[in-house]
Amino acid sequence: MNRQNQGKSEKNEYIYKKRKKVRGADEVLKRALEDCMQEEANQVQKKMEPEGQHAFSKPFIEKMQFVLKQGKQAEEQQKKKARGRRWTRVAAACIVCVIVASGSWIGLRGNFKMSQSESSALTDQKETASREESAEMGKADRADTISGNADASDTQENESTVLNQDKKENSQDSVSTEENTSASTGILAQNVDIKVLAVTPTSLKVRLTNNGDDDISFGDDYEGIEVYDEATDTWMECKKQYEIACHDILHLVKSGDKQNWFDWYVDWANVYGSLEAGHYRLLKNISIGNIDGGDQYVQSIQIEFDVR
Repeated sequence: MNRQNQGKSEKNEYIYKKRKKVRGADEVLKRALEDCMQEEANQVQKKMEPEGQHAFSKPFIEKMQFVLKQGKQAEEQQKKKARGRRWTRVAAACIVCVIVASGSWIGLRGNFKMSQSESSALTDQKETASREESAEMGKADRADTISGNADASDTQENESTVLNQDKKENSQDSVSTEENTSASTGILAQNVDIKVLAVTPTSLKVRLTNNGDDDISFGDDYEGIEVYDEATDTWMECKKQYEIACHDILHLVKSGDKQNWFDWYVDWANVYGSLEAGHYRLLKNISIGNIDGGDQYVQSIQIEFDVR
């Protein structure tokens, strides 16, 4: 038994020593590997540092400088050409202005000479005519002294007849104007009373009063706006920026009610913009008659107003 135990103990010691040697060898190998890897890393870093730094060669630098100089020269040449074109255009415009001015001056001189010649000819004609008239007046004075009384009576009769004719014409004109005004207003003068309450360059407020026996109805729409031209004594349609667009709504003013009026407001800023100072009129259609009965008819009204 003792021998067996001693054999086991010797084996165990041998195994332990062997394992210890192996462990020591492994540690030595690990250290050696770490040292080798560190040296290789240092060498790689040293190699990369000089490779990262790069410098251009002298021939390459000289070529690039030459190319840049050529580019600058080309840009300067283009700028000079553009300046030359501008100056040529300005010179051409100046030449055209000089030619036009000289032509107008020559035309004015010609017109002035023609006017002088025409005026001299007219003065000569007037002088000859005045001489002839003076001679004829001298002859006629003698005849006038003889027939003076007869001419005076004739002139009085002629004046009286002319006055009577003027009176008749004036009376006829007044009658015709009254007929025209009544025809232009017609039934609307009896049914609708128009009163402008407020005016701005972009809006209008009007009171429409029903004075007739029939109901009146209308919407917010209108046909257009016209401006009065004093030079031609005509109405001209204002220029539209956009088409007329209004709310689809109906206003009813019944006859016989206590409140037989309606204040209608219109804004044309989106259609005509801001109107300038002047005299205008707004064209609008209204319906007259009973809505339920269906016996309505449409009449157009003209609302005149001033923008100041």
